[in-house]
Amino acid sequence: VGPDGALVDYETAPMEPQGQDGEGAYTFAGSIRSQRSGLHGYTVRISPRHPDLSGSHVAEMAIWSS
Repeated sequence: VGPDGALVDYETAPMEPQGQDGEGAYTFAGSIRSQRSGLHGYTVRISPRHPDLSGSHVAEMAIWSS
């Protein structure tokens, strides 16, 4: 994150659904390859993607985790 709060030097990667718990929660899996050794912190943003959605993401459907 840059000094103005904007994301810089980020990557995107597709994730695939792995299952559902029966209460509406889904599990997804994906992978990324680290380009450097050492300790790193990651934040994951999950954005829905479907041809019927009006845009590239629907903000109220996104969940943040770090």
